[in-house]
Amino acid sequence: TKFEEVTPADPADAAATATTPQCLDGTYSIYKAFESWIQVLGVDTGEWSSDCNECYVKQKVRDHVVDMEFIPFDIEGRKINPLEATPENELEDNRQKIYDIRVVDARLTFRSKKEFFRTDKPRPVKGISNRIDTRIPDKYLRDSVVVTIHTRNIGDGI
Repeated sequence: TKFEEVTPADPADAAATATTPQCLDGTYSIYKAFESWIQVLGVDTGEWSSDCNECYVKQKVRDHVVDMEFIPFDIEGRKINPLEATPENELEDNRQKIYDIRVVDARLTFRSKKEFFRTDKPRPVKGISNRIDTRIPDKYLRDSVVVTIHTRNIGDGI
C-alpha cells in the first residue's frame, strides 16, 4: 500500500476554486493507493502503475487531519534533520544523511467532525518533538496517533 500525500479534502467537502480546492473547515484528508512499481532490470528509473487487478487509487482513509509531524532517526537512534545546517555539518553534508534514515516517528493529529466541547477554551495538542505545543481555541476534540515506521527496505542499494 502506498499512502498518497495529504491533500485538501475532496471538492465535495471543499469550496472549489480555479486552481486548488480549498477545504471549508481548514482540515485535510489522507488517501491511499495500491500500485505496482514497474522497473526494467538494469535501469535506474521506473514508474508507478495502477493497471493491476489488485490496484486502486485515491481511496480516502481519514478526514479532518489538522497537523502532522515526522521525525527521522539514523541506525544509532540519533535524530536527523537534513535541512538544518550546524557548525559541524554544512547544509550539503547534512542533506546526505537522508540516506541514513532507518526509522521515522510519525504523528498525525485529527479533529472531531462535530463540535465536542461547550466552550472555546484553548486546549494543548502535544507533539513528539520539542516544538511549541499548539493551542487552538475552539470546541473541537483533537487526538494524535503516533506510529514508528521502519525503513529497512526503502532505498536499499542507493
